[in-house]
Amino acid sequence: MGGAVHADVGQGPITEDMTWYVLADPEGNEFCLLRSRVDPLSGS
Repeated sequence: MGGAVHADVGQGPITEDMTWYVLADPEGNEFCLLRSRVDPLSGS
């Protein structure tokens, strides 16, 4: 049993400044993983 893997849907190469990634679960279902920045002082 494996985990999610990178899915290429035409978004281009993965870079350090990307804010979203497309992954696929072991059954091939694609989903997006979004990254947000949080201000550690405000908590939002």
